[in-house]
Amino acid sequence: MIPNDVKIISKIPTTINGKIDIKSLKKLFENTVKNEKHVIEETKTAIEEKIEKIWTRELGITNLRLDDNFYSVGGDSLLIAQIVTKILEEVPEAKDWEWSALLSEMMQFQTVREISKRIQDKFEKGEEYHDSSLLTIKKSTIDNNKSVAKVIFHAGTGTLSAYTEIINYIKEDSKANEAVLGFTFGDEAEYISMKTEDTFKLLGLKYGKILRDLNYSKYILIGHCVGGLIALETAEFLNANNKKVIDVTLISTTIPKAQERTLFRDISPTKYKKALHSNLKNEILLERTFARLINADISNAGHEIKDHELNDCIYDMVINGDGDLNVNSFIQLSNEYKYIGQQFKKLKDTPLSERLNNLYSTIKRESLNLQDSEIRMLNTLFNIFSQNFGCISTYIPKQYYGNVRVFYCKEQEKSFYGEFFAEDRETWEEYLNGEIFYDEIVGQHFDCLNGENLKKNLSRILDFNAYK
Repeated sequence: MIPNDVKIISKIPTTINGKIDIKSLKKLFENTVKNEKHVIEETKTAIEEKIEKIWTRELGITNLRLDDNFYSVGGDSLLIAQIVTKILEEVPEAKDWEWSALLSEMMQFQTVREISKRIQDKFEKGEEYHDSSLLTIKKSTIDNNKSVAKVIFHAGTGTLSAYTEIINYIKEDSKANEAVLGFTFGDEAEYISMKTEDTFKLLGLKYGKILRDLNYSKYILIGHCVGGLIALETAEFLNANNKKVIDVTLISTTIPKAQERTLFRDISPTKYKKALHSNLKNEILLERTFARLINADISNAGHEIKDHELNDCIYDMVINGDGDLNVNSFIQLSNEYKYIGQQFKKLKDTPLSERLNNLYSTIKRESLNLQDSEIRMLNTLFNIFSQNFGCISTYIPKQYYGNVRVFYCKEQEKSFYGEFFAEDRETWEEYLNGEIFYDEIVGQHFDCLNGENLKKNLSRILDFNAYK
């Protein structure tokens, strides 16, 4: 027998239990034409034709259906930025869209049909304004005032990319009366204009007001990394406005560690505070962490120092120096770590834009040449990332009295600035006073929501009644 359709995939999809996921396999063929005699030419609107043309050209493909998912036909997070730019340039009906707003829409509506409808609706009906930071991932089938909202908060780069694998599980696990929403950074200029140390508090107010006005009956708030801190701030606002927050879920959410729990317990509090704050204002140290978030290879981008060498150096600078970890303090090193100082000087003498471009060029992808729009997006994410980590260096959570689930990673030593920050039970206990559920999950900060680790962690994360 000759099959009507053949698809080549990188691996067989599996369920959480490790069995072949028949449902996912069937979905691959749902929109496939089964026989040539049944081929029907799709009727397309003018906007759909324009956007289809852009997608096929930029993705380098010849066949594309209106309901094909962007990622399933070869798209990636960088190509989204490129295609958004082309849509703004070539589709007159999209002229009133802000770049960041259309990017957010593309991240949510991932087919030609869906994104075309969003553009068409705004063009024809003059849709009323809604904040570009809010995404509707799944709608409830009933009125908001009778529905539950599950809300996912962006992580350090301001996007929902940390949730790429889990977001569909959350959507599929949700009942008919449950909506799934997400917050991204929205407008870059507005985001980075906030006073750095007040970033999470201001975002909690902003997102809280949006959620309050949507008037759901109950709220479940979910955050990975700094998203957990923003979720707590938002929960505080909602509770103060008589809205019912039934769960806040923190996933690998780190905060500054109490000094007595660190290797620096014997130095003065002033010196420790200087080290804590200055290391997150050091743009070269920030670049190293940012590189991990975008899957760049720092060793091929001019950062030749190994992590363990850098950690030893930082320890020496804090214990035997004045605790200042800014770039110039590294450059002035003259002891056994002089070679690290020389490396920092070489990097500092290279303009930031060039250093970032060097990082971007090491991202593993088929196309080696980044488009201007892709570089623009990565620069935006770095600005958002820097803003968030500038805030976390001084952030002290408020006392919270609601229901909270804290998921901390087994491999915490691989998290952000491990000696200064932590995410475990001992770290959070002094700030959480309601009904609290603590659980250790497999993996580390950067991969606890990916691949095999997610399969092992998923059922517990989705159990929003764990403390009952």
